[in-house]
Amino acid sequence: STTTSSSKKKVIVVEPRRVAARSAAQRMANLLKEPLGTSVGYAIRGESKQSSNTSVLVVTDGVLLNMLRKDPELTGYDRVILDEFHERGIGSDTVLALLREVQLNYREEIQIVVMSATLLGSADGQDAGYEDDDDDVVDGNNGDVEETTGIKLKRVLGGEASCNVLQSEGRQFPITIQHAGRASPRHAALFRDTKLLVSAMADAIEEGLMNAPEKGDILAFLPGQREINRAVRELESRGTFRDVDVFPLYGALPKA
Repeated sequence: STTTSSSKKKVIVVEPRRVAARSAAQRMANLLKEPLGTSVGYAIRGESKQSSNTSVLVVTDGVLLNMLRKDPELTGYDRVILDEFHERGIGSDTVLALLREVQLNYREEIQIVVMSATLLGSADGQDAGYEDDDDDVVDGNNGDVEETTGIKLKRVLGGEASCNVLQSEGRQFPITIQHAGRASPRHAALFRDTKLLVSAMADAIEEGLMNAPEKGDILAFLPGQREINRAVRELESRGTFRDVDVFPLYGALPKA
């Protein structure tokens, strides 16, 4: 049987950044082999692509806060997924608190899903010490007992009785950790001197390209947009690997 748009199950997915919201929506639309804005759409500040057929809407926490102001019950939506919740901020914490208010006082049936790769700590539940029998974390330095972030989150979401924890192992790949040599600049010096930081990063990227397997890619992290753009220019000016494409990636990039 065909369901009408008013009775169709609808989901909100909350991403921490505009780039992530747009990219996640585009990826889901591609998997469905549909144009963006059909079954899957997105809404970020100053930009929206959705239709009456949209059943999955990807937004930032700021957009969801505006939606809650206009309609505190989130009429028509059955589930809210908070993705990458370990990237916590005032916006995401406020959204979670308001969603719990909606769930407790207006719509008991609305589902809240909190997703994170790291928030619950390691596989045995530890994230800041070691766990005792009461699921508290005991600081190994002074013996103080403190709840882990994951346990606090489960309590906020209703505790063991109403909050299930699902784990997805995903795909695992071997990782080799290689530290810089002693001759490399110290961390403190790198963060004081942007030019030194960019030069050291370019050196590390070139070394990685030389040692990487065939067709290997490199993802390099820098403190901000300015350092990223400077590193791109530094690599391009060196011309060591002329057949390698170098791209910047940060939240303020214009849509391609």
